Amino acid sequence: MICNQRTKRSFASIRLIGPLQSPRGACLRLVGVLLATAALAASAQAEEPFQPCANTADGITLERRAVPGSKFYEYRATAVAMATPEVVLRSIWNGNTEQLPATVKQRTVLSTSDTTMLFYDQIKTKVVSDRDYTLRFTWQRNPQTGVIEVPFVTANELGPAPAPGHVRVPIIRGDWIITPIPAAAAAEAAKTASAAAVSGESAAAAATRITYLCYSEPGGSIPAFMARGAQQDQVLIDIRRIVGRAQHPAPKTAAR
Repeated sequence: MICNQRTKRSFASIRLIGPLQSPRGACLRLVGVLLATAALAASAQAEEPFQPCANTADGITLERRAVPGSKFYEYRATAVAMATPEVVLRSIWNGNTEQLPATVKQRTVLSTSDTTMLFYDQIKTKVVSDRDYTLRFTWQRNPQTGVIEVPFVTANELGPAPAPGHVRVPIIRGDWIITPIPAAAAAEAAKTASAAAVSGESAAAAATRITYLCYSEPGGSIPAFMARGAQQDQVLIDIRRIVGRAQHPAPKTAAR
C-alpha cells in the first residue's frame, strides 16, 4: 500500500479525534439522540392537559385526558366540601369499610395501619364477567401546606389469586388530594351552601377542595368504548359519595 503525506495526515487525524468519532462512537451518539428525543416525547405525552368533559349541577367539575399507549382515559373530578380536611380524610379512609360502592359485592381487608390499608375486592358488572383486584391505599399530609394526599394503586401480587369466574383488573391507580381552602374563600363558599347541605362539625368548619384522580383498565377483552362511560360515571359517583360523607359525617370512630 502506498501512503503519501496527505494520507498519513488523514490517518493521524483519525487517530487523534478519539473513540466517539469512530463508527461505533457515531452509533452511540445516534442512539443517545434517539433516546433523548423519545424521552422528550414521552414527557410531552405525560404532561398532556386534562380536558373538560362535564360540569354538573352540584358544582363538580369532571375532566379527562388520554394516557399514552392506552385506549382508556384518566379522569379528574373536583368538588368543594363544607368540611375540614380531617373530616374529608375520615370520609375517604373509613369509607373504605363503612360504605362500600354499590359495585363491590365483596371486600376483604387484608391489612391495615394508621396510614396504609390493603383490601381485596370482587366487583359485580352488568354485562361482562365480574372483576377482582387487590388495592392498596396510603395517606400523608404535607406539614407546610396542610394538603393531604390519599394515593391508591393495585397490588394484586399482595392479594389472593383471581377468583373463579372473575377477570383480574390489571391497573387501578389514582389519588385523593384534600386541599384546605383559606377562611375568606371558605366563608364565600358557605354562602352558596344551603343550611340543609351540611351538619355538625362540617357546618362550622372551613371548606375543603377535593380533587379525585383515577385511571383504570378493566382487563379481559372488553372494548374501551364500552368501559369509558361506566368509568366516567363511577368517578362522579365516588366523589359525590365522599362529599356526602364529609358534609354529613357519621359519629367519629378511631382518629386518623
